[in-house]
Amino acid sequence: MEQLLLISSIALWIFSLLHFLITLALIRRQNKAGSADFENAMNLPTLEPGKPAPDFMAETLDGAKKTLEDYVSKNIAFIFFSSTCKPCRDKLITLDKLQFKAQNAGIELLLVCLDDRLKTQAFMQEIGSSLPVLVAPMENNSFMNDYKVNVTPSFCLMDQHGNVQLAGVMDSKWDAVVAEWN
Repeated sequence: MEQLLLISSIALWIFSLLHFLITLALIRRQNKAGSADFENAMNLPTLEPGKPAPDFMAETLDGAKKTLEDYVSKNIAFIFFSSTCKPCRDKLITLDKLQFKAQNAGIELLLVCLDDRLKTQAFMQEIGSSLPVLVAPMENNSFMNDYKVNVTPSFCLMDQHGNVQLAGVMDSKWDAVVAEWN
């Protein structure tokens, strides 16, 4: 009887160890896949600098319709985000702090949310942001596709002539732009 108890205890420990190792392997695989997805998103095509920015139609949180024409004659940084994106939340909190520096550099920050107006309003109230927002739900608005937004948060800098200056994921390229505002 004691020998059977000992064998079953050893078998249980072996099973537990195998379960633990398989779990670790799955976690590593998932992390590696997530990292590869982000790296692939970083290499996807973006709008070409020097080319005209695509026209768009979006709405403000108050329901006013806006197009590209409303922003020509201004230097704009479109910041594309989703209310369900954790990195977006982190970036938006820092953007509120950067708004003054951007204005001093002659750039207006303009958020573009891919969610519907109600979700966007709730999210903006939750994070307490005062930045202007355009709503362009992906299911019925081509803004994100036209601006080649493949992942959020992303950005597009547009000059006062309506030409793209720089676009991409909010990574080191974005950090370099922000560094110029100091």
